[in-house]
Amino acid sequence: MYISTEDINELKQKIDFLTLLKRYTYISQFNDNLYVGFNPFDKTDKSFVYNIDEKTYFSLKERVGGDVFTFIMRLKNLSFVEAYYYLQKETYQNVNKSTHDQILIFKQNAIAEKLYQSQMTDKIVIDYCEKRKFSEETIRKFKIGYANSEYKNLYKELRKEYSVNEIKKSGLVSFMDNNYIKDKFRNRIMFPILNENGFVVGFGGRILVDKKTEFTGPKYLNSSESIIFDKSSNLYGLYLSKNSKKDYFICCEGYVDTISLHQYGFDNGIAGLGTALTENHARLIKKYKNKVYLAYDSDLPGVNATIRAIEIMKKHGIKVKIIDMNPCKDPDEFLTTFGKESFEKRIQNALSEEEWKLKQIYLGNLNV
Repeated sequence: MYISTEDINELKQKIDFLTLLKRYTYISQFNDNLYVGFNPFDKTDKSFVYNIDEKTYFSLKERVGGDVFTFIMRLKNLSFVEAYYYLQKETYQNVNKSTHDQILIFKQNAIAEKLYQSQMTDKIVIDYCEKRKFSEETIRKFKIGYANSEYKNLYKELRKEYSVNEIKKSGLVSFMDNNYIKDKFRNRIMFPILNENGFVVGFGGRILVDKKTEFTGPKYLNSSESIIFDKSSNLYGLYLSKNSKKDYFICCEGYVDTISLHQYGFDNGIAGLGTALTENHARLIKKYKNKVYLAYDSDLPGVNATIRAIEIMKKHGIKVKIIDMNPCKDPDEFLTTFGKESFEKRIQNALSEEEWKLKQIYLGNLNV
């Protein structure tokens, strides 16, 4: 089983190693950087040290140490892969105020994410990614997957571990009145939606249709809202963008726009989830940045969405500038047409609220 370096590092960030250590030994804080105490592998050894900044342990007596993976492998006598999945389960226990049902959905989402990633070999999704110019690194970074056209593919996978009633809570499978069962997402490229802590709370799926496939449905389909997923309280790309060194977010409208921004080096791109910017979105943004550059679509709905976003941002004390997307519709089209340097110039020449509104009046998109 291949586990990427990105997945390993992400899991390390989620694990509260110090809390885990305290289950197995007594250690107390020595200074700002260190905890010291008894070695859980040798209770006669009192020279066990935990480094807060590096998230590593070390035994002065044994002259050995390591990270959380090394620790749990030795403690539980596990292989690296076994330790990875053991620690992955541990992370769900650290989600704030988690209930049994919340953890249940988190775990089923994780299974769905892995299944969708394993199906990225289908030609239809490979062709779509090539058309969009998604690199392999970008696909891994955003955990992009594919839900194939089989009706019960995910359902069968979930039934290996969960009951029908448990699966119903996830919203990943549709249960019809006539007892007919089918996966909610089929024949779609899948964009996992992560909350700010890096847990998959839902999915967005874009339909993929070729000449051999007869399939109807909305172009984009999101997970149903649940006890862990609320479209008005989550921002696509936030988990990746919140630690950007840039002091502002670039806020756009969709999954592909966000992905394109990151692929072209703009690691501060975020987006709503098919809904207008909300008060909760603004509060979430405010936690990490005080400045936003809006890069909404240049059409009339995009203009109206920009007006609404400006007012909400101002209400929450967030400084706003607007990036002009013309003559293109959105960031993805602009970047693929004109490239990174041209987009950087658009950021440098971003418009203030007043400048942008004057331009929209001139274009006939706003009334005086």
